[in-house]
Amino acid sequence: MDMGDYPAFSKKAVESLDAAIFCFEQGFYNSCVNRAYYAMFQAAVAALFKRGVRPKSKKTGHDRVQSEFSRIFVRKSRQFPNLKGFLNRMQRFCIFGWIR
Repeated sequence: MDMGDYPAFSKKAVESLDAAIFCFEQGFYNSCVNRAYYAMFQAAVAALFKRGVRPKSKKTGHDRVQSEFSRIFVRKSRQFPNLKGFLNRMQRFCIFGWIR
């Protein structure tokens, strides 16, 4: 897959969101958080590609996506000011778990 393929990342984001909803309905809350985070991450990647931001390598790192999304969409254009730090917080929930 071409890393600049905006439709592919958009499709992945929708699929991950659908999986998050399914997991929530089944009571799989940690998996729900995981899939919800990936839906947001993949949507952020798609938004960055649509804006013309391309990764420096084939691997799209979470830290870079989070910082670039925040730089472009939160601080610079202020399109999504309420999402400041949100991807990072969701990633922490994903790693440490929602329900212990």
